[in-house]
Parts: sequence; C-alpha cells; structure tokens
Amino acid sequence: MNRKRRTINVALLVLLAATIVVTAARAQVTDDLDKLREYIQQNQQLLAEAESLVRGTNSAKARASLDAARQLHFASIREIEALRPVLSAQTAKQARNAILKAIQLAKRETRLEERALNAIEYAGRRNEQARAVFDEVGGSNDVPAKKLIEESTNQMLRARRSMREHMFEVAIQSANASTDMSNRAIRLLRRDNIGPEVVRREIARTDLLLDRIDERADRSVDGNISRMITEAHDLQNRARANAAEGRYLLAFENTKRARTIARRIINQAGGAPGANAEGVARAMELTTGLIDRAYEIAREAGDTRAVKRLDDAMRIQRDAGAAYNAGQLERAYSLTQRARDITRETMGGADRPVDSGSVRTALERTDQILVRLRSALDAGARESAPGVYDRAAARQTTAWEAFNAGELKKALTNTKVARNLASNSLQQLEND
Repeated sequence: MNRKRRTINVALLVLLAATIVVTAARAQVTDDLDKLREYIQQNQQLLAEAESLVRGTNSAKARASLDAARQLHFASIREIEALRPVLSAQTAKQARNAILKAIQLAKRETRLEERALNAIEYAGRRNEQARAVFDEVGGSNDVPAKKLIEESTNQMLRARRSMREHMFEVAIQSANASTDMSNRAIRLLRRDNIGPEVVRREIARTDLLLDRIDERADRSVDGNISRMITEAHDLQNRARANAAEGRYLLAFENTKRARTIARRIINQAGGAPGANAEGVARAMELTTGLIDRAYEIAREAGDTRAVKRLDDAMRIQRDAGAAYNAGQLERAYSLTQRARDITRETMGGADRPVDSGSVRTALERTDQILVRLRSALDAGARESAPGVYDRAAARQTTAWEAFNAGELKKALTNTKVARNLASNSLQQLEND
C-alpha cells in the first residue's frame, strides 16, 4: 500500500512539474508575441512619420524605399496573424530598416533641395549684379567678362533644369559654378577701375619683396633662380612704365605677376630658415596661412576664447614682420615660430562640440571651392592638379556621408582636409 501511494505521489509531482513547464512556456510565448506586436506597432508609427517626410520631398529614392518598407510592414502583420511569429519577427526587422532608410533619404533630399534652392537664388542675384556691372562699366573690349556672364547664365539654367528633375546635387554644383563665373566677371570688370593709388601701393609691395631677394640671393648658385629674378624685375619695370603712361590695369597685372614670381623664388631658395631671408620669409608665410585657417575654424565654431588667443598670435606675427623688415632675421624667425606654436596649441586644444549648422556651412563652403577648382581644371591647368581634385572630392564625399549619418566631428575633419587640398591647389593654379 505504501509503495502504491509513493508511486501515485511521484506521478502527481511529475504531472505538476510538466504543468508548470507548459504554463511557463505559454507565458513566454505570450510575452514574446506581445513584444513582437509592440515592435510592429512602433513600425506603424515610424511608417507614418516616414510617409509624412516623403510627401514633403520630391525624392524618387525616398519614395521607392518607402514603398518597400510599407510592403514589408504589412507582410509582418500578415505573418503574425497567421501565427508565424518567427517569420513575422524577421519581416518586421527588415521593415524597420527600410523605414529608417526612407526617413534618412527624405531628410537628406529635403536638405539638398533647400541647399539647391538657396544656391540657385544666390547665383541669380550674382548673375544680375554681374550684368549690372557690365552695363555700367563694360565695353566692346570686355569680351572675357561678357563670355563669363553668358556661361554663368547657362550654368544657372542647367541648375534650374536639374532642380525640376530633382537632381539636387547636380543643381548645387551648377549653381555654384554660375556664382563663381559671375564673381570672376565682376572682378575682371572692376579691375578696369583700378586707379593710380592702388597701382602705386601694389608696386611698392613688390619692390619690398624684390629688394630682399636682391640683397641676399646668389645668382651664381642657381641659374634657374637667376632667370626668375630677371623675369620678375622685367615685369616690375613694365609695371612702372605702364603706370607712368596711365595704363593702370596693365601695370596692376605686371606687378602682380612679378610678385608671384618673387614668392616662387623664396619658396625654391631653401636653406636653413634661421640663416637666410628667404627661409624666414617662407616660415612667416606658413605661419600666416596657419593663423588664417585657425581663425576660420574658430569663428565657424563661435569660439571667442580661441579667437582671442589667435589675436595674440597675430600680434606676435606682426612683430615678426617688423623684425624682418628691420633685417633682424633671427628675431623674426623666433617670433613667427612662437606665433605658430600658439596657433597650434589653440586649435589643438579645441575639442569642442560642434553643431550641425556650422558643419553644414563648412561643407557648403568646401563645395564652392571644389567647383572653382573644377572650373579651373576645365579651363586648362597643370597635369598634377586633377589628382589633387580627386583626393579632395573623395574627402568631401566622406564628409557629407558622415554629416548625413550624424557624425559631425568626422564630417568637419574631412571637409577641412578637402578644403585645404582644394584651396592650396587653386591658389597655386591662380599664381601660375
């Protein structure tokens, strides 16, 4: 009897344990289904947000992504209603990814559309200004400026056509190219109004540079430098002759070319910076460029403390210039190095948060410089420049991708590299 009772008790315990396991399993399944339904409900809310965003843009990419997301979402609902939770969960996850992609595309296209509209509006204003300047001071001899204005108009029309076709990035590039051509036309036309005072000032600046080179350059060491010095002096003499006869535009162009050659002589002369004027001049030019770039970054970030430090660096740099003019080369070199160190320390410690507005502005400025470099290359430039453009453009693409992904610091870093590459190449092309 006792054995029979023990057997019954064991059976009851086993039955009770099985009931507990089954109950727990059912509870787990119910909990998992509840979580899955909640996930699908969240997809429904995100889908509504995506639909609202896509309706506000003309992006075909965003619409296609939204359609795919909608189909996957409804498929996940059908699967859970058919009691196929595993398939439903997989489809719901795919739907979530597609919905988020549609939202990202819609936001990106909205930003691009806004940038394109602003760029086209600005290009239109600059084109009108260029036409007004031409009407005011232009003449039959201003063929280059007239052609630039015509091409600016054509680029603006291309931008508007691209806008209608929802090709916003192409529209931005065309609008920026139009703006650049209008600016170049305005510069050409306004140069005709260069007066004697401007020319005298420019000739004096070139004289200072040539005097320093003549005092310290050894023509017997390098025949190429000797030829460059002769060419610079010839251009400077022509500048004086043209200025004396009232041909101020020609004089202006002559002395600018002479100064460009003089700077190239300084760059090629080499030597220890602390031992010769050319090396010190080159060091000072590097410091000035670094301070200028640092000012740009600090002002974009709204960092007043960094700007004040850079003001100190600029004052020291001016002292270096005064020492150089007085022939105190060692002091000039020491001061410019100190100014450079302050600048690097200021920007090296600038680990500050950045906002999307300032980063977008930096990206757009780099876009404009890349368009200018592309235009210069199309007009016929050195063979080495296209490689620089490709590297800069690749960096800028990485910057925009980081910006669209919310990685602002990465975007800012890459666009600065792209801008420096493009700016340096463009400056060299303009000098050449």
